[in-house]
Amino acid sequence: MFFLFFIISLWFSTKHEIGGYGVETDFYGAYAGHVDDILAGERYRGENHGPGYIVVLAIFYLILGDIFIAGKMVTLISTLLFAVFAFYSFKDLFNSKLGFLTVLLLLIIIFPYSILASNDLFFCFIFMLPVFLLFRKGKITFSNILCSGLVAGYAYMTRMNAVVLPVAAVFVFIIINPENWQWSKRFKSAGFYILFFLAAASPWLIINIIYRGSPFASEVYQVVGASMVEKQTTGVDFSWTMEEDAISEKYQSLNALIFANGLNFIIYYLKNVFNYFQNFLSDLMKFPVYLFVAPGALLLISRLNKIRLSFYIFPIIGFFVYCIITYQPRFYLYILPFFLFFIPYFLFDDNTFYKENKKFISINYAVYFVIILSLSFYSFREMKVNVTTEPLELVTAAKEIKNKSDKTSIMLARKPHLAFLSNMKIELFPEVESLTELLSYAENKQADYILYSYIEEQYRPGLSILLNPESVKDELQLFYYNNNPKILLYKIIK
Repeated sequence: MFFLFFIISLWFSTKHEIGGYGVETDFYGAYAGHVDDILAGERYRGENHGPGYIVVLAIFYLILGDIFIAGKMVTLISTLLFAVFAFYSFKDLFNSKLGFLTVLLLLIIIFPYSILASNDLFFCFIFMLPVFLLFRKGKITFSNILCSGLVAGYAYMTRMNAVVLPVAAVFVFIIINPENWQWSKRFKSAGFYILFFLAAASPWLIINIIYRGSPFASEVYQVVGASMVEKQTTGVDFSWTMEEDAISEKYQSLNALIFANGLNFIIYYLKNVFNYFQNFLSDLMKFPVYLFVAPGALLLISRLNKIRLSFYIFPIIGFFVYCIITYQPRFYLYILPFFLFFIPYFLFDDNTFYKENKKFISINYAVYFVIILSLSFYSFREMKVNVTTEPLELVTAAKEIKNKSDKTSIMLARKPHLAFLSNMKIELFPEVESLTELLSYAENKQADYILYSYIEEQYRPGLSILLNPESVKDELQLFYYNNNPKILLYKIIK
């Protein structure tokens, strides 16, 4: 199954030639640039994510020689490892049959994500691995705590929400206590896990201390604040970078943001919990699959022992953590297998009362087959979108632009793709509606080029004067032009 998935995904990956304007925007706007920095001997400059993914991406880049191919390969391998460790987790705590049937559903759903240059599936793998290691062979041992804690620390250097791992582990050791330890051993186990976690995360913590003054320095409060503002900007162009800058001027920490907004924050969060869970089910599991989640969950709850309950603490806390920011389906991929498990558990668990009736068994397999067909339909449709909506015109444009520009040039653009492909630096296209304001902003950012494509036109229609090069010839010189789709790159006359 895993080999077949790898071959199919690899073939589709070869059809994906350039990152799209959705999930892969961060790849061009941040990750690829960070790789260039560290390979040039510069320090890592990421803020809300540590260098965990960047280091792996850099290794693959050195091997493969192309940053986009490296990004796709990291994702594909991570997807397989995510599924493998999910399978072995369910195998150790339940049985291999249920594990296989769960992972089959998982691979079908994440298939469209498996070819994208993004750190989403890498995080899924690096989250699933310490969970597997902690519950390996269905028992928590010191060696399990050691291995899980170390990998959890590395996961924290990939995404900060991996803090879920030590928090959940400590809760499991002290409160649930699946191994029936004495209080002293509970606290020792929790202490060792945190120690191993901090040891593995220490490179990132030290970088933060040196350059930002605190080991746990974070701008996550900016993301949370921007997410709250986004809820109130429906139908309005929303600039994450600019809104985060505004939040940083008003608050200095997550606590300050929460306490300053008080009841409004509580209402915002509780609404998110309710809405995001509905969205998670409908966006990732889809109809009719999510109909089996509730009965499967209730059946499992009726038979939970301490070790299985402990296992499910990780996705539960993981879900609640992400409800603090804006919703994106891909943010919840890492907890997906835990919820998918409810489906085969309800249909095929050996202890279910109707399993002695062969008629019911046949019906359940038929239902599972229908679920497979349904998910496959959605999955291949999404895969088709990923490989047919690429901005391939940027590849041609970048080849011409790169020959006439240099690496020190700065481009104002709504998306970072063309700037990266042209070996330029990127500055976000500002939220202005006049050419005068735009040129003033460009001067402040020391920009050399302004991109006005169909993307900028969509969000900045007030600057449609840029569609006519003759109208701006005194301030701007047309540097590159493409008619379909519309791409106008201007060089600022200085």
